[in-house]
Amino acid sequence: MIVFSLRRSGSRTPRYASLFLLLALLMTLGSGLAWSVVGQYRLTGFSGVSWHINVGVVLVPVFVWHTIYQTKGFPLSFWADRRSFLRLTGVAAAGLAAWQLAEIASRLGRTNAPNRRFTGSYEADSFSGNDFPRTSWLNDKPERVDLDRIADRWRLKISGAVNREISLSHADLDGAATTTATLDCTGGWYSTKVWTGTPVADLLKLSGWSESAASV
Repeated sequence: MIVFSLRRSGSRTPRYASLFLLLALLMTLGSGLAWSVVGQYRLTGFSGVSWHINVGVVLVPVFVWHTIYQTKGFPLSFWADRRSFLRLTGVAAAGLAAWQLAEIASRLGRTNAPNRRFTGSYEADSFSGNDFPRTSWLNDKPERVDLDRIADRWRLKISGAVNREISLSHADLDGAATTTATLDCTGGWYSTKVWTGTPVADLLKLSGWSESAASV
């Protein structure tokens, strides 16, 4: 459809949209393919899977507008046409075949790619204690709390839409609850850890929360 619209479109806007869609589509497919076959990589501070997701999200609204613009006036019979159905089926089959070929290529290439999780994330230091997990928000680097230096002064305060404001020391939070859980980040990594501490639900029970509470 993109190539067809480049040929038939008399206005520059649809042509620019078609070119943008083509470039974005190639970038989305290329970044995803590289992440799946080659392994982990970063580009300008973002992981390859982040580029794959974000470019794909940007592509969607332009694709919807482009499709509506290029197919306006088409009769309903066009969508139920046998040739259109076979064309769509062929594209789907080709996509499935390309996916399987990429999986085979990653295994034959002996890269780290086959070790990724079903979500596409790669394992990162599971069961490594406090060496992990990393903490990040849009690539920032928060400082680690040095409890050896400030444990006697550090407090956790629970206030706001609660029935009773409380202030707890680090020793108060040294709970015995333990659970094993996997964190899977959209940045392309996952890590399985044994977590020990005090559940947030227990803290909320201590303070109680009002009906107006909306977030923590």
